[in-house]
Amino acid sequence: MSTLSLRRMSAIHRIEWIHLLRDSRSLGVIILQPMVLLLIYGYALNFDLKNLALAVYDQDHTVASRALVRDIESSTYFDLTHHLDSHSKIAPLLDRGAVRLVLVIPPGFGRDLASGPPADLQTVVDGADSTTATIALAYTDGLLSLHARRLLRDFARRQGGRASVPGIAPEVRVFYNESLESQNFIVPGLIAIVLAMLSALLTAGTIVRERENGTIEQLLASPLRPPELMLGKLAPYVTISLFNTVLVLFAGRLLFGLWPTGSVWLLLGLVLLALPTMLGIGMFFSTVFKTQQMALVGAFLATVLPSIILSGFVFPIQNMPQPLQLLSNLFPATHLLKILRGIYLKGIGLSVLWPQALILLAFSVFIMFVCVKRFREYLD
Repeated sequence: MSTLSLRRMSAIHRIEWIHLLRDSRSLGVIILQPMVLLLIYGYALNFDLKNLALAVYDQDHTVASRALVRDIESSTYFDLTHHLDSHSKIAPLLDRGAVRLVLVIPPGFGRDLASGPPADLQTVVDGADSTTATIALAYTDGLLSLHARRLLRDFARRQGGRASVPGIAPEVRVFYNESLESQNFIVPGLIAIVLAMLSALLTAGTIVRERENGTIEQLLASPLRPPELMLGKLAPYVTISLFNTVLVLFAGRLLFGLWPTGSVWLLLGLVLLALPTMLGIGMFFSTVFKTQQMALVGAFLATVLPSIILSGFVFPIQNMPQPLQLLSNLFPATHLLKILRGIYLKGIGLSVLWPQALILLAFSVFIMFVCVKRFREYLD
């Protein structure tokens, strides 16, 4: 790239900064919005289900049934809010959402435990929210299994046998997110979502604004080439987006105690690699539509909703239908999210993340080519 081209891009770069600094309110929103999104998603979006409301209908009233209820109540997963005395009270509680799950202990539960055959239990769960219902049933199954093993150990001691019960006793070890807390993978994903949402919206008005303000003729009369104009206009927004990334990094550390396990410099470098794609999407819409409002709407629909729904930020991609899995690979947020979570949680490097890096580089080259071509058509 020649010195003359750099001077031309630098001039466009300064003009774009002047426009941003004059609109101080918009600049404030650009800087504050990532913090607002971090607070909303970081605290409100939580997949850790605890303190689920539980009702118990104990028809046995024995030491065994009370011990079972005490074990379940002592866990952090359930809050025992209702003791029932008839079946007729189960449906009304579930209807109004007062409880998520009802444990029904039939008569003779303690006798069945003492005599040897498996003791029956009934679990009634509110299936209106299938995700919560599935998790609640998994919690219940785990707690009942633990209680059963404890009973078997006590029975073995009383019979004078071994204190431990033979069988499989798995030792579970969780890698990367040992506490299994939602914030540990939500916060890294937020960087990808914030960049995907804000970057396209930032640049959606860059070209069409020149037409609305009547300055497009000045650009046509200048010796600027389309690539020089594009790169010059993108440069300020690259700086702003990197600043927002660093802001979310430190905010995640202060608010949630999270910091990348791997290299922060690699993280920022790969984010920088993805920015031309995300900013270029907004610039593409800026050359498609004739008004800033339409360009903003187009950029919003093309980036915000797909980035949240199809990137794997909330819903696992492998659980989606095959066509949607293929479609998700067309969005840069999908690949950037894998990079961010890999560096944040696993501490992996470029030796593992190079496929995603190459995809983002290819996206950046492609979108810049499309923007330049579209800009030439836009001027005609």
